[in-house]
Amino acid sequence: FPSHDTPTVRREAAEATRILDPKEALKILRAAAKDSDWLTRATAARLFGQRGNPDLIPDLFKMLQDADSYVRRFARRSLLELADKSEPEAYLPGLKSPDRTTQIVAGLALVRLNDGRGADVLLEEISNPLGIERVECVKAVSKLVDPRVVPALRTATGDKDPEVRIVSLIALGLLKDKDSAPLFKGISADPSTPKDVKLAASKALDLLTKSADQP
Repeated sequence: FPSHDTPTVRREAAEATRILDPKEALKILRAAAKDSDWLTRATAARLFGQRGNPDLIPDLFKMLQDADSYVRRFARRSLLELADKSEPEAYLPGLKSPDRTTQIVAGLALVRLNDGRGADVLLEEISNPLGIERVECVKAVSKLVDPRVVPALRTATGDKDPEVRIVSLIALGLLKDKDSAPLFKGISADPSTPKDVKLAASKALDLLTKSADQP
């Protein structure tokens, strides 16, 4: 089936691997991952994550370099899905990759494993105005115990991207960073602050207040 002339048949063969024994399924999926048809490769990337097999992590890292954005998107998602079934060491090679996206996905996956070895990469991405994963990086670093996180989040509350500002404010509130209270109040009182950002600042302040009221 994987060598069939029709891409639709090859994709169906990949989908059918759900009912095959693991060894045979992986053989077909790995062939599909190198298929000339982008949709077949995307199917393989998606199914790799569903196999729950950490051995596929190197294959998925390679697929982050695919020419098609859908393939890259499914590869990213599957890499994060597999984190729950993997050891941190499986993602460490990704941190050393020359490819920025690979580094970031590895860092995000490591956070899911309560491993902060990707913190440098994630913090750099947050401070990069051209970064494409900044919001996800903010959410991720807020789960780490790292003295650099709170200062980075405070800086991000003044970012040009409203979404980055919003998630940073909420993250600081959830972290119960009471020293950020004046910052929240200042953002709320600034007439130039976008409405959604003001609401986030108020919510963050509310999170702090609730924390202070609890015994």
